[in-house]
Amino acid sequence: FIADVALGIVLLSAPIFTIKFFGASAAYLGFLGAAGSATYVIGVLFFGRLSDRINKKLILIAGCSIFLTVNLIIGYLRSLNQILIVYPIGSLGMAMFWPSIQSWLAENIKKDHLYKSISNFNISWSMGIMCGSFLGGILFEINYHLPFFTSAALILLTMMIILSIPYKKDGSAGAFKPQNDMD
Repeated sequence: FIADVALGIVLLSAPIFTIKFFGASAAYLGFLGAAGSATYVIGVLFFGRLSDRINKKLILIAGCSIFLTVNLIIGYLRSLNQILIVYPIGSLGMAMFWPSIQSWLAENIKKDHLYKSISNFNISWSMGIMCGSFLGGILFEINYHLPFFTSAALILLTMMIILSIPYKKDGSAGAFKPQNDMD
């Protein structure tokens, strides 16, 4: 939820930022969105497989670090070309995050509990995007740097939560594993 609030803030604020300060056209915004989405899709294919082979927690932290860095600098970029380079890098960070967290959440969960876990996860990310979009608009009205800093702070909080969860050598996570699945 927290990571999706951060993402929702940026998904709304980055286009507004490019329009307000650089006069970006609708075509440019379409290209920017497509570049970010293409980077995400390609990244998910790669990092999804990689997260099954190595420590998911490390990939999660790396993805959060990339997205956090992009959020801290995007409001200071001074050209559409800079934004076109940096924005997809943020998408790459999210491509590292989502397959890893989904895979980690599903590990060691019995099949009858997996449906509920996936349903709750989908509701959570949908609510996060909704809340982030709403919050992004309010924050941008106050100060155009505020949405990006808030998003970075939320990703930092997400990183702290991830770091606090034990990650066993076999890849299982104590906090993500429902107690009733231990039998």
